[in-house]
Amino acid sequence: MKKKDLFVLLFFVIFFLVVSCAEMHRLQQTVTEKPVTKETVWTEPIAIYTSVPDAAGQPVSNPSVAVDHKGAVDVVWWARGFGEVYFSRSTDGGKSFSKAVNISNTPLGSDHPAIAVDSSGAINVVWDDSSLVPFRPEILFTRSTDEGATWSAPKNISNTPTTSSSRSNIAVDPKGAISVVWIDGGRVLFTRSTDGGLTWLEPKSVSEQHPPNGLFPPALVIDTGGRTYIAWSVPNSLSYITRSTDGGATFTSPLPISAGQPTLNPNLAVDRAGTLYAVWSDGSSGILQVVFAWSKDRGETFSPPVNISRSGRILSLEPRIAVDPNGMIWMAWTQIFSSGLPQVFMSSSAGVANDFSQPVNLSFTSGNGWLSNLAAGPAGDVDVVWEKSVKEAIFFSKITQPTIPVRAP
Repeated sequence: MKKKDLFVLLFFVIFFLVVSCAEMHRLQQTVTEKPVTKETVWTEPIAIYTSVPDAAGQPVSNPSVAVDHKGAVDVVWWARGFGEVYFSRSTDGGKSFSKAVNISNTPLGSDHPAIAVDSSGAINVVWDDSSLVPFRPEILFTRSTDEGATWSAPKNISNTPTTSSSRSNIAVDPKGAISVVWIDGGRVLFTRSTDGGLTWLEPKSVSEQHPPNGLFPPALVIDTGGRTYIAWSVPNSLSYITRSTDGGATFTSPLPISAGQPTLNPNLAVDRAGTLYAVWSDGSSGILQVVFAWSKDRGETFSPPVNISRSGRILSLEPRIAVDPNGMIWMAWTQIFSSGLPQVFMSSSAGVANDFSQPVNLSFTSGNGWLSNLAAGPAGDVDVVWEKSVKEAIFFSKITQPTIPVRAP
């Protein structure tokens, strides 16, 4: 190597180290420079996966969380070997969790679980499963009506053996009807059950046909009036939304959420007044940022997007959103620093105006954190789960204040 080339190489190495150190210092400031102590904002993160039998050294990932009408916290995740879906429950506000149990019990490839709890407390779970047709996963469903003590036999609700069904999402309406969406061969499919999962509608496509593996996971939310909203994104393109007002019998033509801007991974929430909220990763600046918009006309139009992550040249992705009973809007997402350190950040707002709190680092004290999920409880608390490091552990924390205080700059 020439001396000139060696000098250039050394310059870039030193520059990268300086930038990485600066970003790590900024990350430390996010945690330490604050007007209140961490304990007054959220509970100390705890690992909930360690109760899985023989879990040491086994990978875990993709947590999903739901809160029932009594405030009990239900969590599912993928774990171990070829993959199984595990469940754990807390009845003391997240201070402790039950011993995790395997609720999939299939021989091959259970992954990407999602959970929803209805008004009676029945727990509904879906996931991808490759046991029926190897390497062509189907969507399986199970249900517990006794707080997770027993579960129904897993039921195939996709029935698409010639294509791959994956990345499902689930929601229940005020009457207890269960809706599920997923990706199948470049389409977003939908089905619904009105009898607790015993029977299901024939799956129907709510999207245009896209190339296989050409869609990101769909989002699903149902408002208090039973209106169903589904959103999804197309790589290097737009995010779309569709709506049903008749229990999924018909859907509106898909509309773009953000006019003309490339988006990724939309997520949805709706408040008691029917205001629809959307959050996604926006790539228009060249670096993914988490942005937020709302709709007062049931998804026909959305407000101009607002940058919530405000992370500059740092990647912000995988956003999640929830609205608590008091109308507080909560968001969680992953920021990935140039050092490769991912962290879970959060922000909140008391309304739809541009008044979101300064993003705060939720996962810092427990190491790397990403792939977060969150749910709002009946008392206004917010429960958050995430994956630590690279499939190392599932962590939980509860936010108990009505707002996240603004951190010092």
